[in-house]
Amino acid sequence: VEDIPGLLTMIELPGGMFWMGSEEYDDEKPRHPVTLSAFAMGKFPVTRGLYREVMGSGPDAWRETDDTLPANYIRWFDAVNFCNALSTRLGLEPCYRINEGSVTCHREANGYRLPTEAEWEDAARAGTETQYFFGDDAGRLGEYAWFGENADNRVHPVGKKVANRWGFHDVLGNVWEWCWDCYGPYSDRA
Repeated sequence: VEDIPGLLTMIELPGGMFWMGSEEYDDEKPRHPVTLSAFAMGKFPVTRGLYREVMGSGPDAWRETDDTLPANYIRWFDAVNFCNALSTRLGLEPCYRINEGSVTCHREANGYRLPTEAEWEDAARAGTETQYFFGDDAGRLGEYAWFGENADNRVHPVGKKVANRWGFHDVLGNVWEWCWDCYGPYSDRA
């Protein structure tokens, strides 16, 4: 994986087994073991600055010019195209093949791709098994995340809250992150 100084920093994770899901929330049941191969993920969500640098422009909804804001108002297909464009820009083989609205991922390619939901959750949990990566005290959420009670109904620059112990910022709150696979309830066969 390659970094783009000032715009993209990747963190490499070794993979291994972790417990995915939670018994506290119906859409996260059943909690189950997942084994992952090594992967890398961005230290911060993709920013508007990085998106504009790679794609040349951003959505019309980006009225603010702050390049440190997360790249919101991006559709899943935009995220996939961004990954391919970033890969091409850095001389890597794109992971996605796009054909008439259908997308396939070729994981053997060395380019950038969206994390799977399992990879994202592993990175977000940072090896913890508590309700939040910082523990079970919801009263501390404001130290780590922008959410309904502290966000003033807007997005905030990335990296302003405390990172998890693996160095990832903004894995709670601020914006939703795109993953390769669809979010949905787990099955008993997961």
